[in-house]
Amino acid sequence: MNGNASEQTELAQCQERVAVLEAELAEARSHLETLQQENDRLCKSESRYRQIFENAPISMMLINADGYITEMNAAAENLYGLSIDALNQHGCPILTIFN
Repeated sequence: MNGNASEQTELAQCQERVAVLEAELAEARSHLETLQQENDRLCKSESRYRQIFENAPISMMLINADGYITEMNAAAENLYGLSIDALNQHGCPILTIFN
């Protein structure tokens, strides 16, 4: 009988552990779903931004903290007649070039 009680206790402990693991798995799946939804939302937002930036009829540039162009739309390339690489190859910040 003692062996049977020990087995019952061990089985109950295993069942409790399985229940805890199943709850943790459900929580992880829920968190993953939330992250996937957030990632989808961010991808859509980035796509909208990219379309607005690239198709804007006005010149737009993104300049990093060092003053170098990191992005430039087609209107800016047309206005200045140069690509990002051509403008950045001067080896000095863009704000210096146009001052």
